[in-house]
Parts: sequence; structure tokens; C-alpha cells
Amino acid sequence: MLYSKTHEWFDKDANRIGITDHAQNALGDLTYIEILVEEGDEVSIGDEIAEIDSVKTSEVVYSPVSGIVASVNEDLEDSPQLINASAENEGWLVSFSSFDKNEDLMNSAAYETYRQEEH
Repeated sequence: MLYSKTHEWFDKDANRIGITDHAQNALGDLTYIEILVEEGDEVSIGDEIAEIDSVKTSEVVYSPVSGIVASVNEDLEDSPQLINASAENEGWLVSFSSFDKNEDLMNSAAYETYRQEEH
């Protein structure tokens, strides 16, 4: 897994992205998610791909990679709490059929250090 400074993850083996466990903890109980991209869309690094609402706030999710959207996790439409239960597995947002690597993404150790320094 690779991580962005805006708390998204990218699983280069599954070609999927989502928000980190840290991000879902900060948001609290999720109440609604809208995925803003569709299969076949071309996405660039930093593009808005989803909006997430929780009991605390609303957040925009940004793509940590560029590529072509292969699928979206439609299970989140009826069950946004999947992200709370499994942010870095079942709570994935979008998968890609092809992607360009983002050199600014961090491995898990670097992300942990970044998170700790952020506070």
C-alpha cells in the first residue's frame, strides 16, 4: 500500500484507492458517500473522486494516482459504514484498469511518520 499526504491509500496490487483508517477515524461514523467518477473516466492526480459525509463533517477524496477508472465500489452507496469497518480493504472507493505511478506517495513507514509529525 502507498499513501498520500491527504490520507488516501493506493493498493498497487489491486489497483484500488480509498481513504486511510486514520482518515475514517477522524471523520467518525459515515452517513453518506457519493463517488464522483464512473467506469471509463480518465482521472488525474488530485482530481476529486468522492465526497464523504459523516456525523461530524463532509470531506472530498482526491485521487492519489492518474489513470482510467475500471470500477467503483457500489456497495458503499447503501453501506457507507463499510469504510468505518474496513477502510483499507472492503471500503475501497475506485479501481483502475491502468494507472500512472505518483512519485509523491509514501510507504506505510513514511506515512506513519508523516501522520505523527502532522499533529
